[in-house]
Parts: sequence; structure tokens; C-alpha cells
Amino acid sequence: MKESAGRENRRQVWQEGLATTLTTFAEDFKLLPQAQQKGKLMEMIQEVRVYRDRKLEIRFRESPP
Repeated sequence: MKESAGRENRRQVWQEGLATTLTTFAEDFKLLPQAQQKGKLMEMIQEVRVYRDRKLEIRFRESPP
């Protein structure tokens, strides 16, 4: 029971930290010139697939190129 509660607490802390990191990244990203935004996206994204039904699939790189 204590292990489960500990895992849940760690997961919650991790999610909160991740949310803060993503928010900070998004705010900083908006401040970059458009050319730099495009370059950063190209570094992060491995593949984009667009399907006929207008669904979009984005695969991110697991590590920097």
C-alpha cells in the first residue's frame, strides 16, 4: 500500500514538473524569430504523416540528430 502511494506521489510530481517545463518551453518558443522556430521544430520532429481523413501523426526524435 505504501509503495503504491509512493509511486503515485512520484508520478504526480513528475507530471507537474513536466507541465511546467512544457509551459516554459512554449513561452520561450513564441519569442524566437520564425526562422529559428522552424529550425527547432526540424530538430525535434522525425516524421509527419498526413492521412486522407485529415488525421495528422507527428513522430518526435528520441535523441538529437
